[in-house]
Amino acid sequence: MLGTYHVTKETFEHFASAKTLSIPGGRLSLTHDARIELATGHKIALRQIPIDLGETLFCILSGEGTWKVDKHQEYSAVFVTLANLQPSAKGCPRGEFGFDLELFDDSSLQFHSKTKYPLLHLTIGDPDSGDALQFEKD
Repeated sequence: MLGTYHVTKETFEHFASAKTLSIPGGRLSLTHDARIELATGHKIALRQIPIDLGETLFCILSGEGTWKVDKHQEYSAVFVTLANLQPSAKGCPRGEFGFDLELFDDSSLQFHSKTKYPLLHLTIGDPDSGDALQFEKD
């Protein structure tokens, strides 16, 4: 799992044409600079990660912190705790903030897929909408 993860091509294609109701203006601010780095010692670094905090509040997170793998309901998840965040907009978190990324590794089932597993999955808006950022390892 250690390494740097970038947004998948499919995620960029999806949000280039999708209008997302939970995002002000309906369009996701997503750049190729968005990165998640999982390092030894359970250290994590995030760069330009859009995150949906609900109530029409959308933030871009960059920061460092820690991570651990655990279960979230029936899914495996990477629990992230960030420290010393600087808010990207009014109402965005500052200081310490935590959230989880779902961890997908269907590599044994997707033998014809070109997907690089594991994927880190960050839901945007209503989980039932299917809108999510997916990150694959560089």
